[in-house]
Amino acid sequence: MAPFAVALLPAGMGLFWGAAMAAYRALRPRGPLRILVFAGVLTVFEWLRGHLLTGFPWNLPARPGAPDRRSPRRRASSAPMA
Repeated sequence: MAPFAVALLPAGMGLFWGAAMAAYRALRPRGPLRILVFAGVLTVFEWLRGHLLTGFPWNLPARPGAPDRRSPRRRASSAPMA
């Protein structure tokens, strides 16, 4: 059972990134707006992945690394999905 989970879980999560790239290509933005559209589309699909598969957004690319002891309140309010 574990080999299937090791292979299929990342593949299933990769489908969300693939769908995000397909949506970005379908929009075909021009100019500097394309950066914002890319970030927005990827954010929406990451939110969907986190909530549809597990109900809890985990393993985000934008997740903060080590805890910042100097400003925990600022970090908590600016963290993804805060």
